Amino acid sequence: MKRLERLGALISMEVAGVLERYARDKVVLEIGSFKGGSTVAMAPVAKKIICIDDFLLTDPTDTPPEKRIPARVTFEINVAPWRNKIDVYQMDSREAVKLEWEPVGLIFIDGGHDYETVRSDCGFLKWVKVGGYVVFHDMGMASVAQAVNEALVNNPNWRRARLEPDIGIAAFQRKQ
Repeated sequence: MKRLERLGALISMEVAGVLERYARDKVVLEIGSFKGGSTVAMAPVAKKIICIDDFLLTDPTDTPPEKRIPARVTFEINVAPWRNKIDVYQMDSREAVKLEWEPVGLIFIDGGHDYETVRSDCGFLKWVKVGGYVVFHDMGMASVAQAVNEALVNNPNWRRARLEPDIGIAAFQRKQ
């Protein structure tokens, strides 16, 4: 995980470790890539990563706007060593969810954090193979938790695989 330290990633080393375990030998669909921290955590072990992000989020720093590097540029720099197995779709996830995607073994959802966007992003769940996983980040946010709970907690097709409120992660496995 040393590779994350230089990125200024917005995910913790604990979250990166969870993602690395779930992504191993899988095709991954990542909703919300920003600077590529989570992508870099998964890329060395994943078969392929499909990233969906509009790259409009700005870095919350004191750097004057005219000196900020666009998120997409930073993302490309950070993922360069694994770029041959990363497909990037620069678009809003609420539009991307309407498209056809290949079956995946893991979806990592960490895009918009408002209730409506998270509920919309749950539309990607149909692309998870039986036995595959979805991992949600920022479960400490009420809007994220509400959307996830409504979509998955009592859903007979899914079982909770992991809940780590201390690092903001919830994972569910597709049963059928």
